[in-house]
Amino acid sequence: VLKNFPFSLLVRNAPRIAWERVNQTGRLLSAARAEFGLVRALAALAGAWLSAVWAIPHCLVERWRIQRSRAISVQELSRMLNASDEL
Repeated sequence: VLKNFPFSLLVRNAPRIAWERVNQTGRLLSAARAEFGLVRALAALAGAWLSAVWAIPHCLVERWRIQRSRAISVQELSRMLNASDEL
């Protein structure tokens, strides 16, 4: 999401993106807790978040490259995203 979304759509969809991350975190924690126990599940979750934070500089470099070569307009992407909401 950080690499591929145009900034305006990233800001506009931030609440939905954050909510999806919360849901994913909950699913990860639930599955890992059932498999490994709470302490190891929390350690896995912390590791996943640290890994994501560590990758931000690389993502920003890639974002610059990707956004320079985008093939469709922000408006077209926004229209496509909104069309999927209507399904």
